[in-house]
Amino acid sequence: SYDETVIPYIREQIRAQVERSDYRDGVFRHLTAVARAPCREKALREQLGDVPCLVIHGDADRLVPLENGLMTARCLARCRYELLQGAGHYFTPDVIDRIVAVVVDFAARPPTTAAQV
Repeated sequence: SYDETVIPYIREQIRAQVERSDYRDGVFRHLTAVARAPCREKALREQLGDVPCLVIHGDADRLVPLENGLMTARCLARCRYELLQGAGHYFTPDVIDRIVAVVVDFAARPPTTAAQV
């Protein structure tokens, strides 16, 4: 079970992130960092170990390939993988409620095994 006040809080945090996410220089810097980053599979396995993790990926994401989200989920010993139908790379208002529901469910029932992907 979880405290009912957490849902409005999570929803507001996600909305605030959506509203502040239009910084054009930041987008370029982020893309450059992603392109230069080394593979993180080994570090994910070693550093997260047995920590419950949640990987959320939109099936309409044109920036990060679907396979990348699947690979991330497969690296984690205790992971839940959620594919959001119709969601792209950015958290738009139409998917916020679905994201909140996934996060709340994850907090209430953290995974005990690897993601089934």
